[in-house]
Amino acid sequence: MGHRSDGGFHELAPLNSACLRFIDPIGDTTFNAAQVEVLESELRELARTAKNRNVVEEAKSLLDFLARVDNRLHIYVKFIGD
Repeated sequence: MGHRSDGGFHELAPLNSACLRFIDPIGDTTFNAAQVEVLESELRELARTAKNRNVVEEAKSLLDFLARVDNRLHIYVKFIGD
């Protein structure tokens, strides 16, 4: 199961972000199951506060994708850079 993201999350993430600010647009970024909960929280906040409609839609799309994963044990979310 995959999700295509053309990114920008790292640029919009608050400086105190625990996950979003570390998404590397060039290299790959992997989050473990425990980090995915934090990632979801940060995505929800970004979707709520972003001014750019495309960013809001992309954050919501990624949240919908993550919600489809039932058992998150041994699950990793990987962002593939360029």
